[in-house]
Amino acid sequence: MRTNPDSSLILAAVILVCVAGVAAAASAGLLSGGTRVVIFLFVNLILVFDVIDLIVRLWLRKLHGAAAEGPAVALGLPEISNAERALDLSPYAIIASLHDEADDTDRIIATLLPFKEAVWLIDDASSDDTLVRLRREGWNCVAGGVNRKKPAALRHLLETLPAEIQTVVVMDPDVRWLVPPGMERPTLERVISDLQRSGAAACTPRVQARRGGWLEECQAFEYELACGLGRKSLGELCCNSGVSVYRRGALEAALNRHSLSVYAEDFENSLLLLEMGERIYYDDRLIIETQAKSSWNHLLSQRVGWAFGCAKVIVERLPQIFAIARRGPLGAYQYVFYLCINGVLLLPLKLVSTALLAMSLLKALDDLVLTQWLPLRPWNEPLLFCLWYCKSAVILLLACLAALPRGERRRHLATVPFYCFYGLLQYIPTVIGYLNWLALRIRGRRIYADHYDDDAGCNGSRTVVPTGGLS
Repeated sequence: MRTNPDSSLILAAVILVCVAGVAAAASAGLLSGGTRVVIFLFVNLILVFDVIDLIVRLWLRKLHGAAAEGPAVALGLPEISNAERALDLSPYAIIASLHDEADDTDRIIATLLPFKEAVWLIDDASSDDTLVRLRREGWNCVAGGVNRKKPAALRHLLETLPAEIQTVVVMDPDVRWLVPPGMERPTLERVISDLQRSGAAACTPRVQARRGGWLEECQAFEYELACGLGRKSLGELCCNSGVSVYRRGALEAALNRHSLSVYAEDFENSLLLLEMGERIYYDDRLIIETQAKSSWNHLLSQRVGWAFGCAKVIVERLPQIFAIARRGPLGAYQYVFYLCINGVLLLPLKLVSTALLAMSLLKALDDLVLTQWLPLRPWNEPLLFCLWYCKSAVILLLACLAALPRGERRRHLATVPFYCFYGLLQYIPTVIGYLNWLALRIRGRRIYADHYDDDAGCNGSRTVVPTGGLS
């Protein structure tokens, strides 16, 4: 039974929405002159790129021939029984770096308990009793000695693992498996078995956010779109998240070339692996749940760090990005057009689009309360915002239908009407993050200290700087 509508129906609906929007704008006089046409194009600039991206990703998902659930690309592996899988499975380890996690030790232990004999932890110089508690409970926990931060700590931990361990599952302390109780081990080992037999370097799981208020639900919908449309469409050129399954040798090779900065650490890992010709795919049979940010301050700090890390890695790893682009059109689209051009170079134009939308919304509110403080101009006509909002909401609804299985859509339907505003607000931390990178390069200090930043310098290629992020 299908879990999603046919891609051709969604594509037809997307095109119909775009045509209807242009027709409505023309009938309302928004396209009656050259200036108005330019303003209309700028107002809809963000939506145009989102529509193009949605169409491309729907086509790519269909092109890869992936099943509704499982690897995002057909691996071509023969079916084997559970008994054969158990005999064929090479040793694996679940690894994580912990720092001052004493208050969350019980939750971490509960998450990892089904795999206790396969878990290897490193205490990254905690100032509390994290190390003592874990060792008292009988867990394999290496004393880090100095606070290396996650990439360097994991590299140190890998050096201590038994040689026979061929696969490692990198975990974060703030996540948990989202599978039925008792199915943690069978699910993970099935994913590991497929990775080992495929020869790929890594696979990345589906990421979900725990239920919460409006802000958490917007982040949860964002994660679903990033996984169900973004990663699901990338075949074997995917980008890892903070929790991923790696071939041990591949992870060691990446960390040996890594800057060891925790800003966009997983993005950097992915670029290094893909440049070497390795394969990374998305597998949504493995689901992890993370805690979304519950306040605007925390979200701002997180997203500033993500944007800073993205800018840092893109600039430092341009040779890797161009090497991936040479692997084929998919690599060029994702890593050059989508990330570099659409995500960075076109940001000033998107800010103009956002400013026009804000002026149109203010004029609409001005008319609504009958204050008439703002004179009507071609760039602040209320209909500009109204048409953009209606089209965006419908496109998001179609994206929800495409990204999520049938039984999981209801949770996010209530988020769709508000997600347009959430998406526009994300440009604020993005701009601050990029400015942080520029300020650090030009004058050696940031304009905003995100909560990852306890080291003012990260100019050097191997400086250890705290941060993280989901790609």
